Amino acid sequence: MEFDLRRIEYSKHDKKRGITIPNGVSEELAEEIAVHLGDGYLFYDKKDRSYRYGIGLNPKTEREYARRIAKLLRNIYSYEPPVKNARIEVMSLAIGLFKHRILKFPVGKRSGNEGLPLMDWILDRESYAKSFVRGLIDTEGSIKMISRTVGIVVKMKNENIIKFYVTCLQHIGFRSKIYTSIEKGSPIYSAVILGRDNVHHLLETVKPRNPNKALQVFSI
Repeated sequence: MEFDLRRIEYSKHDKKRGITIPNGVSEELAEEIAVHLGDGYLFYDKKDRSYRYGIGLNPKTEREYARRIAKLLRNIYSYEPPVKNARIEVMSLAIGLFKHRILKFPVGKRSGNEGLPLMDWILDRESYAKSFVRGLIDTEGSIKMISRTVGIVVKMKNENIIKFYVTCLQHIGFRSKIYTSIEKGSPIYSAVILGRDNVHHLLETVKPRNPNKALQVFSI
C-alpha cells in the first residue's frame, strides 16, 4: 500500500532536519501507530503553524525504551528527536500533516471514543500485526498474577483499539478475552491472555522493544 503524499507540506525546519515522510506501509510504521495509540499525542500549534507530536513515557522506568522509540522514529521519518525525561516531542508540519491527513489521527485531547486511524492494512501481513501487538504491549501492557497464574493485560478507554488489538493477536495465533470494568465512572476495556506459557510464547513472538515488559514475567 502506498500513500498519496501530495497533501504533505514541509516547513523550513522540516527540511533543515532532513525529515521525510514514508510513501508506503512498513512494520516500523505499524509499531509506531500502536505506540501513538498507547502513549502518543498530536496537537496543532496555531502560533507556530505546525504540529506537535509527542510520546510521553514513565521517566522512572522507561528511559531506555524512550531512546529505542526515538530510533524507531528515525527509521520512519529520517529524524531522531531528542529524549528528555522519557518524553519524545517533535514540532513538524510534515509529520503532523501525515499523521492527521493521511493516517487520520485526531488532533487534540483524546476522549477514548475516537474511531481508528488508517490501519486496516496492518491485517494484510502477519509481520505488520506482530509489530502492532508489540507497540501496544510496550506502551499499555502489563504482566501480573491473575487467578493464580500469569496474565498479560492490555487495557484502554477506547474499545475500538482493544478490538483491533485482539484481531491482530488472532492473526498471529493467540486468543484473548475482552473484559469491561468501570474506573472513575468510565468504562475500561481489557484484553487478557492467561497462562505463563502463553505469556512467554507471546513475548517470544513479538519481542518487546520495551525491556521492562520482557523482564516483568520473570519477576512474578
